[in-house]
Amino acid sequence: MRLSAIKSMRVGRSDIALKIANALLLRSPSDLTALIIKSQAARNLGQFKIAIQAGKKGWEHSKTDLGHYSSALVTAQALASSGARTRAQFWLRRAAHSAPTEQDRKRAVQDFRYVKSRNPFSTSLRFSVQPSSNINNGSKSDTLIVAGLPFELSGDARALSGLEFSYGFSTTYKKQITPDRLIRFGFSADARNYVLSEKSKEQAPDQDASDYAFATAQLSFGTTKSMGQGRGDFLLDFHLGRSWYGGKSLNNFARITAARTFQKTRTSHSRYLISATRQWRLDASQYSSTQVEITGYWAKALQNGSLLRWNFGVKNTSSDSATIAQSSVHMGASLTPAKDILGARMTMSFGLEANRFKQPYFGILREDEKATLGVSLFFHQIDYYGFAPTLSISASRQRSNISLFDTTRFGISAGFRSTF
Repeated sequence: MRLSAIKSMRVGRSDIALKIANALLLRSPSDLTALIIKSQAARNLGQFKIAIQAGKKGWEHSKTDLGHYSSALVTAQALASSGARTRAQFWLRRAAHSAPTEQDRKRAVQDFRYVKSRNPFSTSLRFSVQPSSNINNGSKSDTLIVAGLPFELSGDARALSGLEFSYGFSTTYKKQITPDRLIRFGFSADARNYVLSEKSKEQAPDQDASDYAFATAQLSFGTTKSMGQGRGDFLLDFHLGRSWYGGKSLNNFARITAARTFQKTRTSHSRYLISATRQWRLDASQYSSTQVEITGYWAKALQNGSLLRWNFGVKNTSSDSATIAQSSVHMGASLTPAKDILGARMTMSFGLEANRFKQPYFGILREDEKATLGVSLFFHQIDYYGFAPTLSISASRQRSNISLFDTTRFGISAGFRSTF
């Protein structure tokens, strides 16, 4: 009967195959082969609910990797055919995780990417834990020199160490409205919470970790227009959002961004972006600001397979506050070697930034220079449901002509990232 059902499927008689599968399941409800045939046949007949239920039962009754792989695959196919592509992606991750051979895994990954490309919804989750030497962006100095006179800084004005928990999610809906244009709507939310070290609690006994908690949420609308084969894309995005600091509303903001991408060759890519952001501070109106930024990004695959990226940008911020109004220049680069290092894909990066403030602070026009170094490791071989751990180490040093703003920061963060 099983062979008859399989032959019926091969000649396009899914109706006969479904009847045979149902008969087999009357005899044995846990017949894995019959459940898989039933799922495939019901899917071909447009009976998606039945197909999904049969695939899930197959997963429940499977005792081998091959059984889990096959049942997860047919469940994903039924879900994708019914339009539930996000759930289909989850089942394809299950299939990839259970794949008995590397070839089977590649098939599941290929199907995942296909379904993802057809899915109007795109969702990502973010989580990391990071010990930090400076969670409050405080000064590394104990004193502030003003007009040659030293003033002792309070504990909360100096760097406080602790543990940072960062998490967030974003979801985007996109729709193709013409062959060369799509629109998208999105929502994202991110938050950072902290735990102060014992040393920091002694240094600033009146401060609580919740005083530094930060969160932001935003809605977005955008459009992408393809400029033709080999000519890249033009993107336009609008964002509206709100931020919170220490559990209180900090600001409302609006941003408009225009970007142009170019695919010069198969191994090189560039992106040019201009954005304007308006922030309305809710705690004190003098801190409101308008910011304009222009940045270029470039990427090139080297002959040995390594990937080189670099960027350069300028930014201008207007505000009534002497601590916010400024102009800046920033640049950076990163290199991802072709070969794994320490069993992981490594990316090394550095950045430089110079800020010039427009209004005197303590009677001085403030000038800052900041350097950042970082190394990130992606352990893509340690794969669980298509996710692998990441480890990042970063260090930054900011020098200022006002000692209050001399800062040093070291951090190590761990998280997870999708392998496909």
